[in-house]
Amino acid sequence: MKKYRHLHLLIMIALIAFCLPGCKKEATNTRTPISAADQKLERQIQSFKQKIFSNLKDGETMEADSIRWYLEASANYTLGDACAKNESIAIDSFMLNIPISQNYTSLNDVELAFNTISEKVTDFSYGIPSVDKQTLCIAIKETS
Repeated sequence: MKKYRHLHLLIMIALIAFCLPGCKKEATNTRTPISAADQKLERQIQSFKQKIFSNLKDGETMEADSIRWYLEASANYTLGDACAKNESIAIDSFMLNIPISQNYTSLNDVELAFNTISEKVTDFSYGIPSVDKQTLCIAIKETS
């Protein structure tokens, strides 16, 4: 009887050892390669963020035409997820004034604008009672 008990134990160990590797989840790579244009865009956004958060601004300015694009692109890059699944969409808006003088704005004001956008979006998100939530998109438009 002891021989059978050892044999049963050996068979069970062999079956478990045989079945475990079959239970492993196969790793799937579903990422699409990033195009050169997208990589360039990502570098531009990262460079912009590095510039506005640098302590070495020393009065540097930015053209008014570029501000909206860089703020919107950076906010979406940092906070947005257009691929997020959603059952309902909550929309919010707020006004943001950026001082412009002779078609230029200081990088300090641009940094303040980016931080304000981030805070407002985060505060709005926290105010939504759902646990599963994600910012889809941030759109910035100019007003006169």
